[in-house]
Amino acid sequence: STLTKMGGVALSSVPDIALGIMVHGFMPYARAMMAQIRQFKDLLPKFSVGRGSLKRGFKTEFQDDMARAVYGFEMAMGATRMERMAGFSDYRNAGTGKVERGTAWARRGFGQISGIQWWNSRMRIWSATQAQERLIRSVELYKAGKLSDRDLARLRTNRVTESDLNRWSRQLDKWADEDDLGDGIKYKWGNSEKWSDNGARLKWEETILHFSNQSLIDVGVADLPGSMDSQLGALILQFKSFAIASTQRTAFAGLQRADREVLQGMVGLFVMGGIAHMLKEAIAGRDVTEEGEAEFVLNAIDRSGMLGVVTDANAILERWSHGKLGLSPAFGSEGVKRYSDRGGVDAVAGPNLGMTEQLMSAGRVVATFRAGGDIDPKDISTLRRVIPYQNLFYLRWLFDRVEGALQEAVR
Repeated sequence: STLTKMGGVALSSVPDIALGIMVHGFMPYARAMMAQIRQFKDLLPKFSVGRGSLKRGFKTEFQDDMARAVYGFEMAMGATRMERMAGFSDYRNAGTGKVERGTAWARRGFGQISGIQWWNSRMRIWSATQAQERLIRSVELYKAGKLSDRDLARLRTNRVTESDLNRWSRQLDKWADEDDLGDGIKYKWGNSEKWSDNGARLKWEETILHFSNQSLIDVGVADLPGSMDSQLGALILQFKSFAIASTQRTAFAGLQRADREVLQGMVGLFVMGGIAHMLKEAIAGRDVTEEGEAEFVLNAIDRSGMLGVVTDANAILERWSHGKLGLSPAFGSEGVKRYSDRGGVDAVAGPNLGMTEQLMSAGRVVATFRAGGDIDPKDISTLRRVIPYQNLFYLRWLFDRVEGALQEAVR
């Protein structure tokens, strides 16, 4: 299922860009973005996550600072972020046989060629950059006696004590470095590798990791319902783990805080969701300018992930009712596009059961063809859906052309 259905996951992850605004506010987000752009040539990651190995290559001390605080997370989780999004991770799929190792190798290879592995590494570094920016600012304000009660309470909620702030302040005064980003804007980084207080360094990097995970939706054990512990639950809810985690990390967390940063983040998520929708439609050969305003807004919200399982449930409802029920018909627009090319079994019962149905249908098509029977254009589409890599966003145009030519041949 991963090899046939997640070819566009990198494009669907575009809204990740805006999550940091919701967590850290716009200014830390903007300074982190400028730091990333200025050092882009040094930011290109060269790493692979494998059993017992982690390879990466960065040229700057700044990126070593961030990489040391972030990349161990993938190893600790025992799976890449894409695998966790797809419902695969060591704590739920602990098989060590040849088949399990082979499928794990195929998934991780797919993560590389689909671009999602590169994207996830960039987002982890970016989220850590934002976290460090805000953390250093908080330490400086605390030292000057200007840290607000709200920000101090936020730090305490995340297990940061005033003793930690004092120890960090002393180390930052001695070891922190600064990059000139131009236009009078500077980015300070902790340079924690050189800190003389090892306990403060470990707590500092742990806190950066903790904050960075808040601004990048990931899937952990606590995010998933108990029903996924069963084989049937994991089968049905595969690919739904990200929506479930997004509901808790974005929608519920935003409703609890309801502050300016959440509003800024929601606007950013909506904009990025709209961009993701335009990219996906362009690759599918559809023109978004032909959509009505309500249709575009609903698809942007759906792609943004800000409402998590709510938009998932709505998309499934619209797919099963053929556009007669759900938010789209309520606003007089066409249905959301995310589930438009999925079958009913796939939408409700999960991609594995949906793939089983598609393989059975493809088998019937092949049997009919070999028996000399007639096949129609829909049968060509059925065969295409079970081919690995068929929806990779940069190969889709090729598969579309081949599919179109074969459909014309059988008309």
